[in-house]
Formats: sequence, C-alpha cells, structure tokens
Amino acid sequence: MKSIRVIKGSSSTLPWEVHAAAKIFGKRIRQRFATRQEAEAHLKVLEARRAQKERTPLDPEIHNVVALFQDKLTVDQIMLLLTEGVERFSKQSRTLKQLSEEFQAHIEMLHERVDAKGKPAVSATYVSDCKYFGPRVIEHLGNVDVADIKVEQLDTWVTNRLKSTLKNGKKISSRTVKNEVNYLSALFRYAINKNYLTKNLTHQMAKLPCATGEVTICQPEEIERLLEAGDHFVQSHIMFGAFGGLRSSEIMKMEWEDVRIEEGQFYIEGTKNAGSERWVKMTPPLMDWCKQLLEGDNPPSGLVMAGMTDITKGRKLEAAYKKAGCRIPKNALRHSYGSHHLVHYQNADNTANEMGHVGPQMTFKAYRKAVLKSQAAEYFAIRCEAKAQVISPCLGQKRGKKAA
Repeated sequence: MKSIRVIKGSSSTLPWEVHAAAKIFGKRIRQRFATRQEAEAHLKVLEARRAQKERTPLDPEIHNVVALFQDKLTVDQIMLLLTEGVERFSKQSRTLKQLSEEFQAHIEMLHERVDAKGKPAVSATYVSDCKYFGPRVIEHLGNVDVADIKVEQLDTWVTNRLKSTLKNGKKISSRTVKNEVNYLSALFRYAINKNYLTKNLTHQMAKLPCATGEVTICQPEEIERLLEAGDHFVQSHIMFGAFGGLRSSEIMKMEWEDVRIEEGQFYIEGTKNAGSERWVKMTPPLMDWCKQLLEGDNPPSGLVMAGMTDITKGRKLEAAYKKAGCRIPKNALRHSYGSHHLVHYQNADNTANEMGHVGPQMTFKAYRKAVLKSQAAEYFAIRCEAKAQVISPCLGQKRGKKAA
C-alpha cells in the first residue's frame, strides 16, 4: 500500500481524498477535494514535500531564492510550481520553426506508408496544407521556443488575424484562421508525443468564431456561362461538383476509369465520413458531358484533374470567372447540387446517399434552399459541349489507386 494515495470517499460534495501516513510527516493527513484532478495535484505536492525531506540541505543560494517568495506563496504553492517547473524544463527544447520542420518530415513519412489497398496514412492534401500553414504560423507567432508560448499569446494572435486583411483588401476569413489553429493544434499534439511539451494550449484558447459562412447556390445561367468560358479542367470541376455533388477534394481524387457510362454511375473513394465512399448515379447533364468525352476519338484517362495542384486549379477558375463575368462562391457547386437534387428527385434519403452524407438530417439542414420545381428542372436541363483535355507539360499525369 502506498504511503500517500488518492482514494474515492463517501462524501457527495468532496468525494476525493488524499491520505498520507503519520510516519511520513509526523501526523496523519487526510484532505478532501471536489475533483480527482485537484486531489492528484495535491498528491504531487505531498510527494514532492516527502522527497524534499530525504534530500541534503539546500544550497544557500537556492535558499535565498526561495526565501524571496515565502511571503507571497504558501509552501504547497511553492512545491506545486517547482514540480511543474521540473516537468516543463525536463522537456527537450524546440523552436516553432524546428518543430514545424520536424512535423512536416513526419507527415511526409506517413504519406509514404500505404495499406494493403494502397491508401496512404495521410493524404497528399494534408501534406500540402501543412507545408502551407507552417511558415505562416511561424510568421505571425515568431520563431519562439514552443515551451514559452502562452494561451494569452495565442488568443491575441487569433484576434489580430481576424482583424487583418489580404492584399486585395478583403478580411481574412474565419475558416482560414480556424485552419491555422487546427494546424497549430496538430503541431502541439506531435510535440507532446515527442516529449517536447506537456499540454496542448489550443484546447485552453477562447472560443473561435463560427467558420461556416452563408453558402449560396449557383443560377443555371451562371453555370452555363462558366462552362463556356472555362477549359476542360474548369468544366470537369464544375460538372462533377454541380451535377455530381462532389466536394472539391473529391474531384481532385476522381479518376476517369471510375466513370461507368454503361451503368450510369461513377465511383468516388471519399474519406470524410462513413458514407463518403460511394457510387453516385449520374445526372443527365453529367452523363451527356462524360459520354462526349469517353466515347470520343481521344478519351481521357487517369485523374480527372490530371494531378494538378489547388493553386493551378485556382488560376484556371479565376481566368474563367473573369471571362464569364461571374464566379462560384466557396462550396456553391455542391450546395447547388444538393438543393436542386432534393427538389427535382423528391427523395431525401437518395440525395443523402448520392452526396455521401451519413443520413438525410444533414441533407435537409444544409441543402433545403428555396428552389422551385421549375428551377430544378431548368438546372438539370443544362447541357455543355465538352472541351478536349489538353495537359500542360508542367502538370503531368499522377495516377491514384484504381477502385475495385
């Protein structure tokens, strides 16, 4: 039996007790606490006090330092702070830049690890996102020792980021700031596992603002203008988003070999939730467009977006927006699909399955927009002349794992 221990007592208000035998401090100690966390903190104080009794007398210089605080802190408080200090300073030191570089190498290693189906432990998108957010977090917080970062510093950083603007004068979105905090949280989790830190400070930060803005839906005439203005890859992004209901990340992973014209379906290996890996029934606009390409003289193959980066895709979309005189708000293609599909096909369960939702509740909550039957009919009556795939030498054809 331990000489100092935490036990569960019978009190309803102070159920946790710390017991210390009389042989340790000359008298028996029994103190009660409301939570187990408080009891274990006091246990550490008593254990540190016992260890102090067994040590040699203090060096005079150390004695003088401790004496400076004897009228400001109790013995228990001094012991607790010293215990936490030992725990903190026993950790290896890392600057934010060093930690970020080490973390980047770690996730790139994880990306190289694949399972029996050829699926990596982390996606290429996550590797790219970390490479993007790492330098920006360091830029705003400074290359400080990670053990010196305080919660107040993080809250100030977030407040300032939400007030800042981009070069074009637009305010930084809440989603961008949320993503930066998520990256920092992943960085801290890695540091804890590597014994560089003792806790993840992002869990103690003030509540972040909602990062989900109001999402609009595209009008049929806007989609038609953009399809006319864009090249093959812009058309691919729009057609699989607006008429296939895919997320942007899913479009980037989509392969032409998984489009089955004869079945009227296509397969997507989703990763967001249990329902995201699915077969999707092709709507008339998407079926017509895919048939033009796949039954033509030079059918495309490999990744639908040819392995291009998000930056390259963004440039192509911006060029199409400028030419068409309109643009697609963030996530508006998928929202347009969901809203019009619900009204046109009158089957919430089916719409939920096509979109990879775990149930129709999510579908109703996010996509029940004010769409009339006539508008939905007009939306799915859209047809587009497919433009041939032309791959720039700088793109290359990256191939993913083909579906079974």
